[in-house]
Amino acid sequence: MKKSIAYSRTLPPLLDGGNLEILLGEYHLHKMEWGEARQLLEAGIEKGNLTDPALARKLLRKAIRDMSGERVNKPRVWVADW
Repeated sequence: MKKSIAYSRTLPPLLDGGNLEILLGEYHLHKMEWGEARQLLEAGIEKGNLTDPALARKLLRKAIRDMSGERVNKPRVWVADW
């Protein structure tokens, strides 16, 4: 019962504006479902009233980059300038 009360207090801010779409978009991003992630992130940003707009834009850039195949299964190579 205490958990449901705690969730009921945190859920209304998520339902306000595009926060829920951003949260769902981040979920799809982690599941490598970039098309769904991009659609949700764009919808959330368009709705506005976000708690963290910078994070939303960062996640959208990641979804677009991963969707284009730029970083999919490509290891990063670090080169040190000595």
